[in-house]
Amino acid sequence: MNPPPVNCDATTCTGCCKNNTCLGGAELNACGSGGGQCVDCGSNRFCINATCQVEPLPAGAKLAFVTRTTFKGNLGGLAGADQLCDAAAQAGTLPGRFKAWLSTNRWDDVRSVAVYVHAVDRFTSNGPWYLPGVGSNGRRLQVFSSRAAMRSAPLVAIDRNELGQPVSSSGRNVYTGTQATGLSLTVARFGQPVSTCDNWTSAATGDQATIGTVYGQGGDWTALSDSQRCDADLSLYCFED
Repeated sequence: MNPPPVNCDATTCTGCCKNNTCLGGAELNACGSGGGQCVDCGSNRFCINATCQVEPLPAGAKLAFVTRTTFKGNLGGLAGADQLCDAAAQAGTLPGRFKAWLSTNRWDDVRSVAVYVHAVDRFTSNGPWYLPGVGSNGRRLQVFSSRAAMRSAPLVAIDRNELGQPVSSSGRNVYTGTQATGLSLTVARFGQPVSTCDNWTSAATGDQATIGTVYGQGGDWTALSDSQRCDADLSLYCFED
């Protein structure tokens, strides 16, 4: 229940005035203080200290996004994919350096061992990671609380691009080569790279890659049940490191 009407001004109201009624001044649709006119914070800000604000990123937080641009499976290897993420981040005026969420695998004939680069192990930062921009009422959207958490499902779908815009096209899929655990798929003894577009150097129709979906909030965010041909045009997940 709203407070009773009063002669609302700075001398009678510590909150804000709406229709000559003194309100608390901390509501999304009635934000303010000192008897001033209440302000509606709208859908992209929230009321804190009697001011409509966008929630700042916590100290040390990192960003994660899905690229607006799509690519075929020949990304120039991991180094080339990281450069694509950096270029996308720069286009979105995002600070920091970014790496692609990708894994590789190969069989080393000389040493007779499998050699893996796991997506989750490519990052030295411990996060946490957030999407660019804000959600409803100006709140930040956390994706992963830590690097260990990247081995499980994200807290929210990674469905925003480097501009902080929600991905609008349906069926947006992403090259990953990575299982739901954050690890590469297993390569067979004396076998060729598995589900990584020949370790991100091939756009051939005969090569396949494990993919994820930006709408996934389970293991499907990084590992859908179906693989994709490497001549497909798909996005990349990019994480600040």
